[in-house]
This record gives sequence, C-alpha cells and structure tokens, in this order.
Amino acid sequence: MAEQPAVVADLADLFGLAGKGVLVTGASSLIAVWTARLLLRVGARVAMTDRLDEAQIRSAFRSLAEERADPGLDLGDRVALLGSIDVRNRSAADIPPGQAGRLQPVCEMVQGAVAQLGRIDVLANIAGGQEPVPAAALSTEVLRRTVDRILVGTWNVIHEVFEQSMRQHGGRILTITADVDQGYPGMPAMGAARSALGSLHRALSVEWAPLGVTCCVIAPGATDTPGLRRYPAAEQVREMAVKAANLGRLLDAREVAWLFLTMASPWAAAVNGHTLVANGGDSHVTPVYREMQRLFAS
Repeated sequence: MAEQPAVVADLADLFGLAGKGVLVTGASSLIAVWTARLLLRVGARVAMTDRLDEAQIRSAFRSLAEERADPGLDLGDRVALLGSIDVRNRSAADIPPGQAGRLQPVCEMVQGAVAQLGRIDVLANIAGGQEPVPAAALSTEVLRRTVDRILVGTWNVIHEVFEQSMRQHGGRILTITADVDQGYPGMPAMGAARSALGSLHRALSVEWAPLGVTCCVIAPGATDTPGLRRYPAAEQVREMAVKAANLGRLLDAREVAWLFLTMASPWAAAVNGHTLVANGGDSHVTPVYREMQRLFAS
C-alpha cells in the first residue's frame, strides 16, 4: 500500500508536487508545454517525450514561444527530453523493420524517464492525434491506425510506467481525451478510441487503487491550439466552434493545463476514475435552446 499524503497541505508546497517526478507525453503540443511549465513552477521535475526527436522538440518549443509571443513557452533545458518515441511500439520487437534504429520503443523511453527522475510520481498522457474522417469514408486501416495511436499507444505508456515505477511507489495517471459523451460525429474513430480510454481508466481506478495508483481523464472542449489550424477548412471550423461554444470562445490551452496541474496533486487522489469534462457548459446546451435563442434574437 502506497503512503497516503498528510492531512494538512504545506502552503509552501500548495500542490504537493515539489520534487515529484512527472512524465508528460506529446511534448511538442501546446497543452503539454503549458502543463510542463506549470508543473515546473510548483517545483516538480519534468521529463517529456514525443515522436519528434529532441532537436525537433526544442524547435517546437521555440516556435510556440514565438507564435504566442511568450518566451516562457520555450522550456529549453528545464525539462529532460526523450525523443523519437512511437507509443504504438511497446518493445523493440514491435518496431517495424524499416523503422528500427530510428524510433525507440516505449519500454526504453520509460527506463530513460525513470533514470532521469528517479521515479515517476505522475504520468500526464497528452499525446494524441486524430484524422477527420466521417463514418461513410472510414476504412479499417484508418480505424486501426487511430485506435493504435490513441488507445493502444496510451495503454503502452501507462502499463510500462506502472510496471517500472508505480507498482512499487504508487502514483497518479492523467490522460487527455475529448468531450465524446455524445459520440463524435465527423470523427467516429477518434470518438470511439477516446471513449474507450474513459472505460480503461475506470477499471484502473478500481484495480490499482490498493497499490496507491489513482487516475482520471480530462476531456476538454474545442481548444485554441496549433492543432486546430491543421483541420481542413481550419478557419471556418474555428469560426463555427466559437459560434457554437457556450462561453462564446475557444478554451485556452492554459485552462486545460491548469486541470492537469490540479489533478496531478496528491490532494486530488480522491478524484479517481472520473472523467472531468471542461467545455464551458457546452454539454448542457440543447438544440432547442439554440433555436429559442435565434427566435428571440430575431
């Protein structure tokens, strides 16, 4: 049984994360960079991993800092980097022959993270990626690729972190998904894979709690990130998302990162197996209400 946190938090370490080891996946994404930045501010030690190599990750940091006019987003050497990782490959035997020597398997990445951090107290799964393919055009290949990247890849990281660190020491697992309670029309493969992550975490919250391992899922609504601009007809998609949003705006990546920071705290361990939906109340807006708005505005 892992040691439980003290009842009273120290105001000098309000989040209880000073000196804790945190592994963040999806290092080149804005949400991951903001999450790491906040974690560093409260004294955590952070390692980050990505499919990009280390030089490309650092270049992504600089690009985000320049694009957002925020030098603090260039994390520089404040974090340990573990690059060229394909989360779909659990061990060296899983790597396709053509990629051998270029991509590292998850087991070796986690070994590197443990070597850098001593142990992994918090895992923040922020890696993702999806393809906007509607159901009628969804091939088995695209479905399999999406499930491999989102569901299988996330599980590979979770299980390796559990085996190499958290089984012995306990810890906190946080995973990003999306607001998929109503499915995800237009991207059904992504919706299915991310829905499965919620079910997976609910099972882990029961099976691993006796070992001091707790988890939760964070499901943000439409967020203002560079990834949003990669969609087809990106500007129109953005305008539609803003118009449909209950808050009248997209979420800021900092808002999502703040949830990761808060839920990473040992004081949040009781939030176990839950999905935290952060969409500004969009879930509660009904089509009838939208029609009423249009009626009364006319």
